[in-house]
Amino acid sequence: PHTTRVPTDIMAWGKTVGVASWVDRLKADDQTLTSVTVFRGRLFGPAEAAEVCDALRSNTALREFYASGHAMDVDTAGKFSDMLAVNKTIESICIGDASFGDDGVAALARGIASSASLRAVDLENKGMGDEGATALGAALAKSKVIELNVSRNDALTDAGLAAVCLGAAAGRTVTSLRVAGLSVGPKSVAAVSKLLASSGGSLRRMDATDVQIDPDVIVALGVALRDDGGEGSGSLDELVLDGTQLGDDGATALAGGARGRE
Repeated sequence: PHTTRVPTDIMAWGKTVGVASWVDRLKADDQTLTSVTVFRGRLFGPAEAAEVCDALRSNTALREFYASGHAMDVDTAGKFSDMLAVNKTIESICIGDASFGDDGVAALARGIASSASLRAVDLENKGMGDEGATALGAALAKSKVIELNVSRNDALTDAGLAAVCLGAAAGRTVTSLRVAGLSVGPKSVAAVSKLLASSGGSLRRMDATDVQIDPDVIVALGVALRDDGGEGSGSLDELVLDGTQLGDDGATALAGGARGRE
């Protein structure tokens, strides 16, 4: 007989859902528990995180883990990284807050590179700078990540964003990239061009909401879109530019790039 399994989303950590019962379900490999969100304001310190990581090392049910907005030290980030290296089913992860920083990203990057199942990584507003971006780029070159969000990391420069994009280009798996609120310059546009061309052009969607970009760089982006990195791959389906100041010349350049791909 066919049995329908109803996935369970847990969205708590605190008085209403105790630590023991929550982790016990993970340890018991409860196949109905597939997604967990730990809301801000709930208790989720190093001890709780360590219990979760220990439980997830052998868990085969959980697909998504979201604990954004919780401060996390490097040691704890390392525990998540070690867990990702052995867990076979986690597909999406978001941990840490604006204090996560380069050290936290670098520690997590080891797990991103070695995970067999991870497909989505959300590092929005995690205090990442160029050092963390370099580590992330190296991880992406070896990972299976499809969706990547590095939006609103104010310390990330054009060179750092370029390192992320070049890593994604080398890995040839990223189809969705979010860079909202970042500074996009000539180095990162050149790297995006390589990403568009990699493996016949895997990138399908790029969210560049509220990015800071100079007029000459907009023109270069238009050329990259037109040429798809010089290989005519025609991969990009959607480019989001809400809130980005393009100006008439920039809009014309991007429109020309879009027409050139038709």
